Amino acid sequence: RSSLVLAPHPDDETLGCGGTIALKRAQGVEVDVVIAADGSRSHRSRTRSPGELAQVRRREALDACAQLGVPQDRVHFLDLEDQTLRTRVPELVERLEAIVRSAKPKEILAPCGLDWNPDHQALAAAAQRLVAQGVHRGAALAYPVWFWRLRSWLWPYRIGLRAAPQLLRGPVRAALTLRPLLVRIGSVRERKAQALAQHRTQVANPFSEPGWATLEPLFLRHFFRRFEMFFPLGQAETLAPWTRTAEKKDA
Repeated sequence: RSSLVLAPHPDDETLGCGGTIALKRAQGVEVDVVIAADGSRSHRSRTRSPGELAQVRRREALDACAQLGVPQDRVHFLDLEDQTLRTRVPELVERLEAIVRSAKPKEILAPCGLDWNPDHQALAAAAQRLVAQGVHRGAALAYPVWFWRLRSWLWPYRIGLRAAPQLLRGPVRAALTLRPLLVRIGSVRERKAQALAQHRTQVANPFSEPGWATLEPLFLRHFFRRFEMFFPLGQAETLAPWTRTAEKKDA
């Protein structure tokens, strides 16, 4: 079924559901990709301005999507400033609504709201509003990215002995309550790897700058298993530590 992939930043489309995209395109299924933030703040570059870095990441996203089989005219950039999405959810909803009504996807793949990154949470919230308002009436699934990092299970708590119960409780509750949809991607893992390699600023040091941070191999292993994992949109957020903190304050 045709899909609209919502990515907070350039590279999230590949990390979270690159294999699923490749499978769909290999079967001739239409896929549109929306990239919300410009990625300009992923690094403090000594040789590139934020605007120049945003342009580099835009090109990387187009190259990655091409590897997955998505043509340039099906990749939509909202060009919102990196790390500002949580203050722009109404704008996100408005702009995404126009794309949804034009593309008419049967399925939306959005980021998982359990990811600790605020841009991921904001785009997840916008996707949920599209569903709640009846703009999108088809399937709606969420893909995890930062879900695989300890910070998603601890934030806003600090790492320490007092956080240990939360670190144990969160993953255990997830294992017992979440019912993920698994998509087998074994046949397209190599294509997904080629797509991720296009995001050079995230997996390499293209400008040869000292201290340039990249995604660690141990973290990336989660995205190259035999399957990609999706949750019903909005389900995983119920396990978020910040959600439970807010509930206690309200009580």
